[in-house]
Amino acid sequence: MESVNFEFLRDKWPELASLGGFAEQYAWPDPEGALVKLRSFIEAMIRRFYDGNNLPKPVSDSLFELLNADKLKKAVPAVVLNSFHNIRLAGNKAAHNELNRQFSVMDPLKDAFKLGCWFFIINGGKQDKCPPYAQPKKPITVHKKTEALKKEKRLVQEQLAKQEIEMQSLLHELDTTRSKTSAAQKKIEELEALLHTGKAVADALGFDEDTTRKRLIDAELAS
Repeated sequence: MESVNFEFLRDKWPELASLGGFAEQYAWPDPEGALVKLRSFIEAMIRRFYDGNNLPKPVSDSLFELLNADKLKKAVPAVVLNSFHNIRLAGNKAAHNELNRQFSVMDPLKDAFKLGCWFFIINGGKQDKCPPYAQPKKPITVHKKTEALKKEKRLVQEQLAKQEIEMQSLLHELDTTRSKTSAAQKKIEELEALLHTGKAVADALGFDEDTTRKRLIDAELAS
């Protein structure tokens, strides 16, 4: 699944690029589905972070537990964790049809892109290799009749379903590889170094500037 904004992640983390691409594809025809994909995107990223930095996972390795583990909090800045939690919460509510009708998927989609940039940079990438963000364009369907729209949506869904199978196969392969890998745990000073790097990158990407907006998103989701 080729994406508009996430292709810079594909060389190292193909599943992240594809999950971001799915979220973009669903953004207009199925916003709830897009949010569920964004939740999968951040979960895949967090698992990559754990594996890449040899962090011990909690016994219950749900996304909530992974994000709230003490070791992760010592390695990832709070402003970055807030972004992860906002997308997690939005994805949960979308999966259970609990979203406020006025809630827009576009903000979480852009936040996921920023998290992708953060992850890319802390793993050795250069900030100038992150492309300018481009919001997915709304399909031009104003002049189409209802039946034509239904047919077009069905064809798109069928195409996405085929690509979903490939995506699930990739994620299964990653899980299999992950289960066979064991590594030494990070020391405290190494976690502090990770946190320092993460904070510097978050500041450069403007995560602090988004704090107020994210609080508003939290309030909207809770309504």
